[in-house]
Amino acid sequence: MRIILDESLLWSDQLSAYADTADLFIANIRISKNGGLLRSIVIACEAVNRGIPLIFGAHVGETTVLRRSALSVANGFADAVLAREGGFGRLLIKQDAVSPSMHFGKGGMLSPRRYLQASYFGSGLTVIPEILQQIAVESAQPDD
Repeated sequence: MRIILDESLLWSDQLSAYADTADLFIANIRISKNGGLLRSIVIACEAVNRGIPLIFGAHVGETTVLRRSALSVANGFADAVLAREGGFGRLLIKQDAVSPSMHFGKGGMLSPRRYLQASYFGSGLTVIPEILQQIAVESAQPDD
């Protein structure tokens, strides 16, 4: 049984602690937790170089933009990726600022093929400006 390095894995240099026992661990990469795309890629590269497999995901309640980013990065690591997590989309948030809202399907499975069409330009997502504007206005309001 392997141990998933989840919330505790924040930086690539932390992986050196698992050098002698890499076969016991799985690195869980989340774009938001790990500081963005580039830092997530650095951590994933370090894990793969050490023989530690990967899981890519998004936290519960994160938007499709973050989930789609994680899916894109995961595809660059092919066979080193054991799983892709997340994809709750509008199942847990009121509105998503893009369409389609990414979510898992039957049996809790997220189908990468559904969201990584060769015919898509860029991310394959369409931004919904009205929702972005609403989010911007709501987040700019002072807390009471």
